[in-house]
Amino acid sequence: MDFTLSADDFVGGSYALGAAAVWAVASIFWRRLGDRVAPVGMNLAKGLVGLVCILAVFSFTPFTVPSLRSWLLLGASGIIGIGVGDTVYFGALIRLGPRRALLMTALIPVATTLAAMVFLGEMLTPSDAVGAVLCVGGVTWVMFERLPEDTLAHVKRGGIALAMLFIVCEAAGYLLSKLGLEGVKPMDALFVRMLFGVAYLVIIGSARRQVADWLRPFWHLRSLTVLVVASFIGTFLGMWFALEALHYTSTSRAAILSSTSPIFILPLVALLMHEKVTRRAVLGAVIAVAGVGLLMAS
Repeated sequence: MDFTLSADDFVGGSYALGAAAVWAVASIFWRRLGDRVAPVGMNLAKGLVGLVCILAVFSFTPFTVPSLRSWLLLGASGIIGIGVGDTVYFGALIRLGPRRALLMTALIPVATTLAAMVFLGEMLTPSDAVGAVLCVGGVTWVMFERLPEDTLAHVKRGGIALAMLFIVCEAAGYLLSKLGLEGVKPMDALFVRMLFGVAYLVIIGSARRQVADWLRPFWHLRSLTVLVVASFIGTFLGMWFALEALHYTSTSRAAILSSTSPIFILPLVALLMHEKVTRRAVLGAVIAVAGVGLLMAS
């Protein structure tokens, strides 16, 4: 088995790991906002902040208009991955907490690999299959560790279902983004994805006459400050890094390395949220990461 990485793979992998790290940090901020803000409100607000950040970048690096094909593919990726996917992720984050919500993301590369099999005709190798089993097993091991009864009941009320829907949306978003990136700079692609994702949320909110209600909590200085910091870290930097990873390396490698947030989230929740990290949680994270490592190496 050849473990030699090309220069592009190394750069892409580094961007993917960077995305995983900043998403882990941002999840702490999002969880704190989740006590006061609805998931769809967080998603719309962080999308608006993300667009402002991108437009600021365009004052130095002009936007290049992509082809119609790229507009459609990236736009669909934005609606599915940002408009729908990020909304259900915030819902899962509130119900499951940052550690378990991010551990569920270890399933994203498995879903992406399966989607590639169905839509691109790619087949799993034996090591892919072993990696998928380890990944699913590690996540399951952590998800069903011993929990207080009230917490377990809360999880059962939809947290896992929302996390699974997020995984499906992310896998679709990866594939569509990869196809839409052909001949497009990652920052330009990020703008198109964000624009469509935000537009989708605004249209849905306007139809329900709820946009003002979604954004009202952010009129408070404390909530607005947390929003700006989390959006810059998790939305602008995280999504930019993820698209850079897709630009330089394969879809599977980008998805696999971007899913390593559990490595970063365990010490963060222990230090910042004083959440006890059990040996079982650490073991499950190690198993899951070993699984995605096998998928990467194949």
